[in-house]
Amino acid sequence: MNNTIISMESTCDLSNEIIAENDFKIIYMDFMIDGEIYSSSEHDVVSTNLYQKMKNGSKTSTSQLNEQRYIDYFTELLKEGKDVMHIAFSSGLSATYNSALQASEKVNKQSKNKVYVVDSKCACGGHGLLGLLAKEYAKDHNVIELGKYLEQMKYNVAHLYSVDNLKYLANGGRIKKSSATIGNILNIKPVMNVDNDGHLIVLEKVMARRKALRSMLDKFYESYDENYKICIVNHADCYQDAEFICKNIKENKGIEPIITNLGPVIGCHSGPGTITIFYVSKNGR
Repeated sequence: MNNTIISMESTCDLSNEIIAENDFKIIYMDFMIDGEIYSSSEHDVVSTNLYQKMKNGSKTSTSQLNEQRYIDYFTELLKEGKDVMHIAFSSGLSATYNSALQASEKVNKQSKNKVYVVDSKCACGGHGLLGLLAKEYAKDHNVIELGKYLEQMKYNVAHLYSVDNLKYLANGGRIKKSSATIGNILNIKPVMNVDNDGHLIVLEKVMARRKALRSMLDKFYESYDENYKICIVNHADCYQDAEFICKNIKENKGIEPIITNLGPVIGCHSGPGTITIFYVSKNGR
């Protein structure tokens, strides 16, 4: 079946090749570097040299998509004469889900085909992974069945994060600046997850980067569901760490993780050195 358009925000952090191959529709979010606005539809972390600028002290921020942007976007998609399943960026990290939901309600009053919005409770490659699972499921199921599937499956998409410098989380208000300062002095590298409400939480605090990577791999092996041969690794200008993780996973599980850049929307808040693993967990999150 091919009667459903699958849509996401650019926070899914999938490569342009994967987006094109799966015919995903993407609504692009903006980000700012030293007050200058960039659209993620035209600019990425490479073209803007985002992470090097952050290392050099540039100020970065992001802006949420408003309801009208979604209304215009959904209206255009519905011209294809298909239903739309929009898998929204986690409501625990952004208010964009509410904007998308309100926009869909208004658009649906005037359209035969409908827009369905699911709060993914996911971010970055976890958001993208849920989209890839949706694409596969939609081959043999209608949009209503797909929605039920996503509401269940999203709680099994595991997120593992670590950051190299805590100051970026502090700048975004995720942790206290005093905690970031002390943590950096002690060389603390937190291993984090996204909980069922879509909020970023700390699972463990370890000292030294390599220990954090090992901890992430240990947690992956403890909960990875081998029925799903898919794993996504995002990195923020730390490709060698991503290669280390992917090589380890390939040697131990025989799967080839997808490596992509951590996109600018999340990268503006987590900073250079962020490393992630996303996969389907047999234990939930």
